[in-house]
Amino acid sequence: MKVRKSDSTLRSLLKFFIFFIVLYLPSDGNSGLFGLSVNDYAPFKEGREWKYSIVDKIGDSIVGRKETTYTALSHTKINGKEVIPLKCYDEEKKEYSLSFYYVDSLKVIFVAQQGSGDPEPKPENNIIIKAPIQEGSSWKSNNISYTIMSINDSVTVPAGTFNQCLKIKWSLEDGEVITWYAPDVGHIKTIIIKTVDERKIKKEKIMQLVSFKK
Repeated sequence: MKVRKSDSTLRSLLKFFIFFIVLYLPSDGNSGLFGLSVNDYAPFKEGREWKYSIVDKIGDSIVGRKETTYTALSHTKINGKEVIPLKCYDEEKKEYSLSFYYVDSLKVIFVAQQGSGDPEPKPENNIIIKAPIQEGSSWKSNNISYTIMSINDSVTVPAGTFNQCLKIKWSLEDGEVITWYAPDVGHIKTIIIKTVDERKIKKEKIMQLVSFKK
């Protein structure tokens, strides 16, 4: 039986389509379209450093600017759980603070924070990233509702352009937070939007990655 050229072309296209689906199929139920898991968005390896610019706006006016630098320290334990401390240096206040995170293949938990004047870490226990890494996936933690808005955003910040970014929306009582995470880099951008008063003037805080050192 003679195979028509159109049939042969159709089969070739079908094979390519099947190959594409298999190639990008998540390796497990917790990974996203590109096979990326929770761990990829929180690469808190000791010695890594992230520098951010922070701009405060009320309406269209900029009311404040500053820079902060986060450095991943060696693992420690809080209440018997191994956590990763991030040391934050506030360039404006000239002081340090610590944020503690727990990371596994299913979730990233903001465990606690400790200001320069705090004798002990203060518990937070917010799940800020949670599997499955899929658009539309949602969860609730400490009265904050989280929704994965996208797993393939392209985001440009002072540090450069990052692809395949995870975009998560936090729904608050008085506003919302949009946060982006890039694979093998982590947090690259946050926008916090809140209503200031009865005139419904919006107050924004925009945090963007300026540099990243592995």
